[in-house]
Amino acid sequence: TGDGSEENPFATIQAGIDAAIDGDTVLVAAGTYVENINFNGKNISVIGADRETTIIDGNQDVENVVTFESGEDSTTVLSGFTITNGAGILIGGSSPTLQNLNITNNWSATAGGGIQIKKGNIYNGYASSSSQIKNTIISYNYTQMDGGAVSISEFHTLLFQNVLIYGNSSQNGSHGFYSYESNSMLINITIANNSAGSGLMIGQADTLTLINSIISNNGISINDASQLLISYSNIQGGWTGIGNIDTNPLFCNPDSGNYTLAENSPCVGTGENGANMGAFGVGCGPYNFSPTDFSLSAPSNNAQITIDDSNMNDGFITFSWDESSDENGDSLVYLLHATSTEIEDFSLDTNITSIDIPYMELVDEMSENNITSATIEWTVDVTDGIDTVTADNAPFTLNVDGSDALSAFAGQLTPQVFALHQNYPNPFNPTTTLKYDLPEDAMVNITIYDMIGRVVKTMVNSQQNTGFKSVRWNATNDNGSPVSAGLYLYTIQAGEFKKTKKMVLLK
Repeated sequence: TGDGSEENPFATIQAGIDAAIDGDTVLVAAGTYVENINFNGKNISVIGADRETTIIDGNQDVENVVTFESGEDSTTVLSGFTITNGAGILIGGSSPTLQNLNITNNWSATAGGGIQIKKGNIYNGYASSSSQIKNTIISYNYTQMDGGAVSISEFHTLLFQNVLIYGNSSQNGSHGFYSYESNSMLINITIANNSAGSGLMIGQADTLTLINSIISNNGISINDASQLLISYSNIQGGWTGIGNIDTNPLFCNPDSGNYTLAENSPCVGTGENGANMGAFGVGCGPYNFSPTDFSLSAPSNNAQITIDDSNMNDGFITFSWDESSDENGDSLVYLLHATSTEIEDFSLDTNITSIDIPYMELVDEMSENNITSATIEWTVDVTDGIDTVTADNAPFTLNVDGSDALSAFAGQLTPQVFALHQNYPNPFNPTTTLKYDLPEDAMVNITIYDMIGRVVKTMVNSQQNTGFKSVRWNATNDNGSPVSAGLYLYTIQAGEFKKTKKMVLLK
């Protein structure tokens, strides 16, 4: 519809191709172009503004979105586009260079959902290809035959460099990259998470060389009559060759299509001559390893604990578990959660692998709830501040019988004098229990101070009834922030009674 000038540009990409002659460049502004284009033997460059913003949409046509099938040579370039919504790209007996492309959501009833490369038949019988495909992403394409992403068949010598192939599928055969009777060089390729089948399938009479590449969550299939030469690559399941490894590549966020490498990826700097492996370089900070699995140990599952007059004042339950570890070296915090339908739930955190709960606290809870026994379900989580892991055998159940202790406790429900007892345990980390006795109803204030007299935590400030009382401190201040290790004072004011004691927090 125009003459091609800047003031009167072409309406379609195909119009620009048709008007061009060998050696020309067709520049394409950002936008969506609903068409199927054919280079028709033109040795030209067609350059989009950017592969994220310049889209060739095949409009669900069964035809190829882009076709090179008329002997186009290696000076022919397609760059800077998203190719989508059709039968992908066909290269037949031509040798174009494809670069900076996003080839996605295409489908084909034949081979090669994203790219099909096959022998041509227009010049002197069958023509072969020596195409180059660089800096390209091939994803979420589908074929009913071989090669959800790429299919190469017969008499081709190809170079793939810095290409990501993921999320592709096919009804039969290879689900990622399929090659048959061809020679290809794959440098810095990532083939990952292509559904079912093999990520890389090599048919008969192939010689394929793979360098500085990653194959993850995909297998490899190879015909006995072919050669697959792999070096300096990360291959899931392992592969014999110089510099090859088999480990988690630590992609930044593969669930969102981000296959760049974490800063601490084993693929960084381990390729040939210190290069990175895979299609992309470092794209995020260190990968965070979750804390390792661990197990609850004591009390054992379904353990029975009896509290009576002989142990209720100085006995305690020790909840313990195995130690977890963190490959990043992060500090770990364990979170104990205990729930019960009979008594109040409680949660505690610590950086060690056990927590003591005095029997008397359970007796107090059962007395307040007018019960003589309780079933407690408990579990422990560990966190590095980013990821949280639950004990692999959790939850455990604990049965507590306090009937004998409550009978004895009933005779002691009225203290004879005011008292503030020494905290238990002492020294402590991270929690301790403060016990006090009220022989009469009183307004009670219990406050924790640091050694220069500053208020750290107000534990109690309320009217309370007569009885033996206790309160637990988790080494936090009134703002809920952890306090530092050291010596602390705790004071009770109940009516005319006032008393102060010392306690030590260790970390």
